[in-house]
Amino acid sequence: MARYADSSGGGRDFTYTNAWRYRDYVIDAFNKDKAYNQFVREQVAGDLLPYSNDDQRRDQLVATGFLVIGPKNLGERDKEVTRWNVIDEQIDTVGRAFLGLTLGCARCHKHKFDPVSLNDYYALAGIFSSTRTLKKPKAKDAMSHWQPVPLPVGEKEAQRLKDEFAKQKAEASKRKGAALAYVEELELQMKELRSRVDRDEKAEALLGKKLIKAKFDGDAATGEASVLAVYLTALPMALAVNDMEEVVDENIRIRGQTHTKGGKVSRGFLSVLMQGESAGIPEGQSGRLQLAEWLTDSGSPAAALSSRVMVNRVWNYLFGAGLVLTADNFGAQGELPSHPAMLDYLSQQFIDKGWSVKKLVRQIMLSRVYQLAAEQRDLAMKIDPDNRLLWRTNGRRMDVEAIRDSILTISGLIDHRRGGSTLTVLGSLGSTRRGYRTVDINPYNRRGVYLPIIRSGLSSSMDMYNVFDFPDSGLVTGRRNSTTVPTQALYLMNSDFMVKNARSTANALLKGDEIENDSGRIERAFLMMLGREVTRGEKRDSLDYISAFEKEMSGQGKLPLAAREQAWASFCQSLFASNEFLFLN
Repeated sequence: MARYADSSGGGRDFTYTNAWRYRDYVIDAFNKDKAYNQFVREQVAGDLLPYSNDDQRRDQLVATGFLVIGPKNLGERDKEVTRWNVIDEQIDTVGRAFLGLTLGCARCHKHKFDPVSLNDYYALAGIFSSTRTLKKPKAKDAMSHWQPVPLPVGEKEAQRLKDEFAKQKAEASKRKGAALAYVEELELQMKELRSRVDRDEKAEALLGKKLIKAKFDGDAATGEASVLAVYLTALPMALAVNDMEEVVDENIRIRGQTHTKGGKVSRGFLSVLMQGESAGIPEGQSGRLQLAEWLTDSGSPAAALSSRVMVNRVWNYLFGAGLVLTADNFGAQGELPSHPAMLDYLSQQFIDKGWSVKKLVRQIMLSRVYQLAAEQRDLAMKIDPDNRLLWRTNGRRMDVEAIRDSILTISGLIDHRRGGSTLTVLGSLGSTRRGYRTVDINPYNRRGVYLPIIRSGLSSSMDMYNVFDFPDSGLVTGRRNSTTVPTQALYLMNSDFMVKNARSTANALLKGDEIENDSGRIERAFLMMLGREVTRGEKRDSLDYISAFEKEMSGQGKLPLAAREQAWASFCQSLFASNEFLFLN
């Protein structure tokens, strides 16, 4: 829903080197069961909220990365177009993620289906126009840049950084001086060559190439020193926003065209959820703080809607289908709730219990309806084939991250480290003087939530994400697609990832000292991979399969030990590829 990614997308895909801080903030917030209304407030206006210590201040600044990490075409020449595209993306994301409303189309005209006017859109646009997301461009800038925000550190750490910065600055100055002296020497040689009557064009060309390289290397050396100084000594930075020094009310853009202005609109919120009162934005403030409070303050119509949207998202995740099927659209074009009274009840309970997501999850999971099996009933199937009346649970495939993490866990290859940047060994993706740099996405086996998402395209080592319906990182996606296509079966049968993990699982079974025979190993495999005991028939079929596979491999000249390991790896891979492993029932 936060359309998280580690790069900007657009024509040139630049790395969001600090996006990981936002990802870790979200994970920590759910682990600590941070009140959902506070969670929303921090993401919309964390930089404007009061705080009592540096840790709280850091969290609140990082939280506003929610407004920054969306897709951006930083190479757009018209900087005003870039600015408005960022504002539009922020309005649309806040609308879909928190209110379940599509606000983006009101940029051009009154919303055709929902009661959202042009004035409402540009009232919100004034709030985000008064918020600094990108650096103020200079006339010569070809590229736009987001505005990094320094995070607070203690006095001792600040002094260490200051001392280190002074040291690096001195070293950079020395390196720059040496590079400039070398370039000057080559320029003198070139001048001497050109002054001769009998000019040696070949020698001149070679020296010219050498001079160009020296200038480039000199720039690179100076640049590397500067970058190193910043990397080692600057305050930790976050993708975050802050208020502009001068706040503005925006003009309507006729037909959404950036440079075609209409009348000016005062900053405010959606009139349909205001109950007649004014937005109450003080003079000189952007209005983001008031927007955050309006979205989450109990008693506000907007907060009642925010609560329903979040309750529906939790229900959707637990059941595979929400009470409202269109999780990101509660408007007129969205689906009506299947159980409106249930949605109202749970939403009020959610608010009454302190906006606790964990309490909401517990309440739903302890219900009878959550504990139903996925078995079919003919009469019920005729009456309600889509299971909107919840007479059974919805059998559904796991998300791709859960499939991948489960396989890595069972094989023993998973890396359980938590948090931190996953780009530290990958470098940066973006434009350099020598062209584009590439990154190898998966040099380790971190959990799926920690893999860097590059908007220009996932690497070949993340083929599983492409095959198993990983959502578009540029869009708010409250409900993922779940397809069944041949490429999924082919991936499970043939990919290096599956073969490697099946082999590791087989080796663990074969080398386990506590298991004395193949029958016991099969029992262990079913418990590990399918979470149940093997039946007598399944055990017999498994033993027959492994035995036949071993004979086939031996017949092809494989040594007995290698043939046995390959047979067990094939058996493990077949369990990984089974519907029972992939689907929740």
